[in-house]
Amino acid sequence: MKKYTHYSNNPDGFTVVEILVTTVITALFLGLLFQAYMTMEYQRINVARQAKASDIALSNLKKFTVRPSGAMTITCDSSMDLVASASAPGKLIGNESLTTYGFNPEPADSMKKLGKDAKQTVTAFAPQGCAIFDSSPIKITSTVTFGDQGDKVVHVGYIK
Repeated sequence: MKKYTHYSNNPDGFTVVEILVTTVITALFLGLLFQAYMTMEYQRINVARQAKASDIALSNLKKFTVRPSGAMTITCDSSMDLVASASAPGKLIGNESLTTYGFNPEPADSMKKLGKDAKQTVTAFAPQGCAIFDSSPIKITSTVTFGDQGDKVVHVGYIK
């Protein structure tokens, strides 16, 4: 007489269901691991770009240590006096690039890592307005804009 055993009592291998469940769980684990890696890599690249932009903005800001004098004197234009504006009370002439006053922005090759739309600007403001411009400090704002979402790094300093 031949004895039949139930498949669950057979210790010789795995069933198809066990293999499928193991494969699905392994695939889910690997998918989540890959997603976490991609997220961390994106964050690493973003932090590196932000650090580069910060270096460029700070380098531009350090080019303004004292108030320019002589042929490169910055003057306050009363027609551009923005005293009514809370964000920029007293804008200075030359805020477009300040190249007229001897400012040379960082070279284009240093901006390459930030992408094709990266832009650096330096603006100067008279925080106390144009009325007492000659005796008040000048606010220098160095901005680097980069990335698809318009990420921005801003460094600010004052010169007397």
